[in-house]
Amino acid sequence: MEKIDFCKAEKVKGEENQMEEKKTNQQSRVAESEIIIDSVQPYRENYQMRMLKNNRIPGLLRVSGCGMEGASRYYYHTGHAQSLETYYKNKDIRAEEILKLTRQFLSVMEKMKDYMLEPNYLVLSEKYIFEKNENYFFCFFQRMRRPGRCLIMS
Repeated sequence: MEKIDFCKAEKVKGEENQMEEKKTNQQSRVAESEIIIDSVQPYRENYQMRMLKNNRIPGLLRVSGCGMEGASRYYYHTGHAQSLETYYKNKDIRAEEILKLTRQFLSVMEKMKDYMLEPNYLVLSEKYIFEKNENYFFCFFQRMRRPGRCLIMS
């Protein structure tokens, strides 16, 4: 399993000399929730990001990205869905739920081919898979992966 460091040093508001390590933030806006992933890699707007921005792909979280100070920031719009980490925090996952998640994951991977997206960029982590109304939504993150492997984050 590949360990990935998404930390990026950011200035803390009001304190210019103090730095804070950030991995992900969960923000709540009036209209929807989002999760933010910072990457130390420079931002590049390639065809995959344009595909994601310009199309609603079933099973994928909507994403937008930007560059800042030589690094990248990605905003995933969760639409108030819960991460699996939160959803299953106080309850056990049943076999039929695992099967449903697996079927939806495979379905998303197939649908991604229609948009020329690389399925190996799906993030497999309970923090980055979201559930709403018995549907699962996955994060597409195209940084720092080995060819032929899905991204697994801890």
